[in-house]
Amino acid sequence: MTAAETGIADVVVVGGGPAGVAAALELRRAGIGRVVLLDREGALGGATRHCTHSPFGMREFGRVCLGGAYGRRLAREAQRAGVEVRLNCSVTDLGQDGTLALSTPEGAGRSGPSASSSPPAPAR
Repeated sequence: MTAAETGIADVVVVGGGPAGVAAALELRRAGIGRVVLLDREGALGGATRHCTHSPFGMREFGRVCLGGAYGRRLAREAQRAGVEVRLNCSVTDLGQDGTLALSTPEGAGRSGPSASSSPPAPAR
């Protein structure tokens, strides 16, 4: 069975700021099948979303973006690359067995290779 068939990600990236999105994109470029990116906020971009100054994006996109536009651009790039983004999803614990304790607006639960039950589906 593949990761997609079992519902288990090949890699989970926690945090949807510039570093988390960059990691998820590189994993997909390297051929990793199912990359899931979790972020506690309602949009990707991390702290840059709240910045009204530039320069963001010059290295990645060849143009200067303000913080909010940069976050939206990161989200588009993640979507294009096939990264599964789950917003409004906080990781509250990492178990020694690889399970993650997650908290979403729908509730809390555990997810991972040995979790006995999955958490509610996070809001997108």
